[in-house]
Amino acid sequence: MNNDLIVPITSVCLNVTDACNFDCKYCFVNHQPNHMSFQVADDTCKWLLNNSNTPQIFFFGGEPTLRWSDIIVPLVEKYPKIKYSITTNGFVLDKEKIDFLSKHNFSVMLSMDGNELTQSYNRNSNSFKHLDSIIPYLLEKIPLINFRGTIIPDTCMHTFENICYAYNKGFKTCYFTINIFEEWLTEDRLMLEEEIKKFTLAYINSWVNNKEFINFTPFSDMIKLLVKKELNLLDNKVNIYKCGLGRGYGAIDYKGDIYTCQEIVTYRENNEKFRIGNIYTGLNKSNLNNLAQEIVNDLPVVNNIAECGECPLKFCCKKNTCQVNNFICNQHCLIQSENQCWW
Repeated sequence: MNNDLIVPITSVCLNVTDACNFDCKYCFVNHQPNHMSFQVADDTCKWLLNNSNTPQIFFFGGEPTLRWSDIIVPLVEKYPKIKYSITTNGFVLDKEKIDFLSKHNFSVMLSMDGNELTQSYNRNSNSFKHLDSIIPYLLEKIPLINFRGTIIPDTCMHTFENICYAYNKGFKTCYFTINIFEEWLTEDRLMLEEEIKKFTLAYINSWVNNKEFINFTPFSDMIKLLVKKELNLLDNKVNIYKCGLGRGYGAIDYKGDIYTCQEIVTYRENNEKFRIGNIYTGLNKSNLNNLAQEIVNDLPVVNNIAECGECPLKFCCKKNTCQVNNFICNQHCLIQSENQCWW
């Protein structure tokens, strides 16, 4: 076992519940549902504080605000020195809850897909009017909140409108990605490509006219990579631990089991390889070692190495692949899904 693979976990994602008040068409969470007890959440904080002088906790679900009163509030008030973040669909937020998040310096990611048509269809909910009404106060109290949306084939033709919605509401940054787990037909892809072209023209126009426009990732990340490549400034080293994978970060389930990523926690069929320990028994060195051997210094492939070798954008995969999603799609951490490659 290579000892430098064992890095103290200083930040954790608490999967406080698998339940949700929405029924999003693309959700990857297996809504059993399982719920974390306050005892496990409390024990996680104690365990984390033993590991780190700068501990961080991310509240995640399902919808974590469903555990507002019995986990989030008492935990934050008991451990004020921990840095907190939350990913939420925002539906139960009101001024009182937003004030609490602001008072305790939360980082917030708002999971919302865009305008009313897209939001209502993607989320199977009537949440838009409430969210639209609270966003101004949310941004007033937490200015650097991030807007996070998912693009699906049925509503992909509204992608540029949805990005503009976030911009017009006052968000500085948005993150949109496709649902890689469903079928993207040729006509769907062409529609989405046109939407990205619309954003590209707006992005260039704002830059030429020295005007601020919303930072859309991963688009802006790809631009930076391309510029660095053109200037011969690209770092060709592959950071195989960029998303954690057991080094400094872990996702905690309702039993106190530690996983490398929150997206794999409810993937019950085959998540054992990503379970790297338990808060009560410690890290599993064997699983960490197995992951380190599998996720080697190499590029993810689509069909074969030769195909990737001919790709002019293969350097982008070094920075923009998800080992967990690769595994879910192809049972291999380095074989990227064809949808992700296209995106």
